[in-house]
Amino acid sequence: MSDASGPVRRLRFVEKTARQDNPRFGTMCPDLSLILLELDDQPAQVLIQADLFLEPMLEWLETNEALIRDDPPVMTQLPGETIGQTLARGYEFIDDDMDVDLALLVYKALYQYNSTHNIVFGAPGMQIPRVLIGHGADGFEVCNWIDDREKDTAWRYLIDIDDFFANLPSL
Repeated sequence: MSDASGPVRRLRFVEKTARQDNPRFGTMCPDLSLILLELDDQPAQVLIQADLFLEPMLEWLETNEALIRDDPPVMTQLPGETIGQTLARGYEFIDDDMDVDLALLVYKALYQYNSTHNIVFGAPGMQIPRVLIGHGADGFEVCNWIDDREKDTAWRYLIDIDDFFANLPSL
């Protein structure tokens, strides 16, 4: 896993090719990337690279900005755990022996957090990696979704959330 005590990086959307207007679906950004920038503004890591419609992504980010900034994960984050690992642990908590009403409450809380912090929800119908942005125990982080805590390799980077929201692309 990447080191959460490392430097706080900048997270940016980068458009590599000209936008394409689609009268039915809005503005398409071919080859849009979500990248981490090192402190010297050199690209450090490409987290997402895809053809995306810009309006749904920007709407989702605008709608969920306060939650991304303010809401901690719905379960206590263990030391060294990413937000993705915390959510995976929460989903593992739900089992067949659990009271149905309690299981539904836990599932709804996890789903609600996921829907407001997982960037895939800003790209409906698009195939992109599931990447979470949120306020974790060590600060603001971007990390990967974890399906299986035993098999999936977790990664996380601390980010400057103010810089991210201040530098979103405009329509």
